[in-house]
Amino acid sequence: KNAKLLQSHTSFLKKIKPITFLTLTLTDKQNHSDQECKRLLLNHFIINLQRKGFLKSYIWKAEAQKNGNIHFHLIFTDYIPKELISSNWNNILKANGYMQNYFNRYRSNNAPSTKIEASRSIKGTGGYLAKYISKNEVNRGISGRIWGCSDNLKLMEDCKIEVSNGFQEFLEQSVSLN
Repeated sequence: KNAKLLQSHTSFLKKIKPITFLTLTLTDKQNHSDQECKRLLLNHFIINLQRKGFLKSYIWKAEAQKNGNIHFHLIFTDYIPKELISSNWNNILKANGYMQNYFNRYRSNNAPSTKIEASRSIKGTGGYLAKYISKNEVNRGISGRIWGCSDNLKLMEDCKIEVSNGFQEFLEQSVSLN
């Protein structure tokens, strides 16, 4: 069901603008629950950028890194300067106690806690997103919701996306395994 819903959202995103992939990581050991990290960190990050006129259409996913920390992937359609993304995320990390060890070591609050990539192929974005959102956790499960999207994407109806036969078979196998 999630993969099908995501395919609809992806169809809409592809029609608007090129897609940007963003990864947000913690700079220290996670000291909040997964739900608190989503509320205090991710939600704050999204609201800050929306107040500045960014992040009109986005999808996010939470997952655990190998070190056990939660991290977030966002896919969005707005151009946002990387300096704004980085400073916004690092300020949120600092306010929630995740920058002190980094600062003590490097005497800087400009930690490499964000990774930004542009979509190389709009054609393959829908399949990539559906596969990514529906993949099983490898390191540990995340408590609570593992993905969400902007309100405008939640309200969409009757969107369709065409997928290759190979990807269709992959989706059907994924659903039957769960």
